[in-house]
Amino acid sequence: MVKISTVTRTPKSNTRDTKYDLHRVNRITGMRANPFQAARELKRASNAAKLSKIFAKPFLGAMQGHSDYVCCIAKSCLDLNVLVSAGFDGEVLIWDIASKSVTERLNAFDNRVRGLATSLEKDLLIAAGDDHFVQLYQVLHYTNIFFDCLFWL
Repeated sequence: MVKISTVTRTPKSNTRDTKYDLHRVNRITGMRANPFQAARELKRASNAAKLSKIFAKPFLGAMQGHSDYVCCIAKSCLDLNVLVSAGFDGEVLIWDIASKSVTERLNAFDNRVRGLATSLEKDLLIAAGDDHFVQLYQVLHYTNIFFDCLFWL
């Protein structure tokens, strides 16, 4: 014979005395009430172990140079050591990844930079800003020579 347990509640135990009283919430706390609790805890422990392995790599360094938040990043197609980033303050920074230093600092726009792109064939950098201008820079391998042209969109 199968044993069946039932929960019985009287209306008196579930009604409030006044309308300002809180509603009673019936909860069953126990291992038998939640049969998947052990499996859930095992999955959480497994995920925590995986995350700790992912974030266990050593911190190599931070590239600090922007005065505001970074909104765009572009990688040079010709030189693997060059990274370009732009911020909300309109400043475009050209980085040397190996030394983690800024090689060039361009005050391209007055407002936020919307996008960055690099050319596949030449050392060209294209930056688009909130002020509806597109600026084209020719970067000549870590030199201070930039030729810029303004285009109105």
